[in-house]
Amino acid sequence: MTSFGLNLELDLDDASLSDAGAVAFEWFEEASRVALGDARAAMDDGAPVPLSPPFVDPASWNPAGVAVTLSGSVEVSGRRAKQYGPKAMTWLREQLDGGPERAGMHFWLSAGLGPNSRQSWWPSLFVHRPEESPGWQRIGAYVAEPLFVDPAYGVEVQRLWLGLLRSFADRYNPAFGQVDYGFDTTGSTALEKALHPDLDFEYRDPEHTIAESRRWLRGYAWLTIVPAELTDRLGGAAALRASGSFHEVSELEHGGLWLQATEDYRQYGPQQVAQVFRALASVLRPGPTWQRDQIAGKPVPRVVYEDAAAYQTHESP
Repeated sequence: MTSFGLNLELDLDDASLSDAGAVAFEWFEEASRVALGDARAAMDDGAPVPLSPPFVDPASWNPAGVAVTLSGSVEVSGRRAKQYGPKAMTWLREQLDGGPERAGMHFWLSAGLGPNSRQSWWPSLFVHRPEESPGWQRIGAYVAEPLFVDPAYGVEVQRLWLGLLRSFADRYNPAFGQVDYGFDTTGSTALEKALHPDLDFEYRDPEHTIAESRRWLRGYAWLTIVPAELTDRLGGAAALRASGSFHEVSELEHGGLWLQATEDYRQYGPQQVAQVFRALASVLRPGPTWQRDQIAGKPVPRVVYEDAAAYQTHESP
C-alpha cells in the first residue's frame, strides 16, 4: 500500500506581519518543540534518544533491538546544510532575515549502521517564499499520512498538528491554509492540480496563485482556512455552520475562518469532499477541471470535477 505525505501549510503575506523572518523562525522553533519534542529534547538537553519514531512501537520498528542514532539538519536554499544544534539555529535565524526561497528542518532515527540500516524520519518543517509571489511565505510541515490514520494514535496526531496550526493561524492572519495531500514542494492544492492544463500556467501554479490568496480561495480540503476578505461572500460563519458541511466552523482572531470538514481525518471521503466544495464554490478559483490519469505512487486529488464558476454570481474580485 502506497504511503502518501500530507502538506500542512499556512500562507502568510509580509504586509500582515511585523517581521516575516521572525515569524518564520518562530515556526521552526515552536513547531519543533511541540511536534518533534522528543528529538529536540534528546539533542538539546541530553534526554534519552527515542527508541523509535513518535507513535511507533519500538518492538515493531526495531525488532532486533540494535542501537539507534538520532540526527538532525537545518537547511537553507543556496547554503550548505548544517547539523542541527544551537549554532545551526542561530545561523538559521540570521538566514531567515534575508528571505531565502526555502528553509527546512529534518530529524531522523537510524537503527544500526551502514547503508542497510533502517531509517525513519520525523515530520519535516519548512518555510517557502515563492519566487513568483514576492512578499509571501508558506510555513508548514510534511507529515506522513499513516500517522493521521493510525488506529491507535491517529486522533492524537491530528489534534497535535491542528493545535499547532491553529495557534499560528490566530496570531498571523493567514490568507489560506490547508491539510491535504502534498502533491509537490510548491504547495499545490488539489484544486490547482485539477484545473485544466489549457488554462494559463500562472492561473493554476501555486508559485503565482499564493499572491492572490485573498482574492480567490486556492482550494478546499479536510482543513481549509478562508481569509477575512472572502468570508462575507460566503455569508459568514453562521451560513457555513448552517450548511452542515463542516464539523467545525470557527472564527480566527483576525477575521478569517477555520473550517474542519470532519472530526476525524479518516472520515473525510467523497461525500464530505462534495459538501465542502458546494459550501465554498462561490469563492473558489474558477476554471474548468479535468481528471488526470492516475500516476503510480501519486495521490489522487480529492476534488469535485466541476467549474466553480457555475456557483458564482458575484463579479470577479
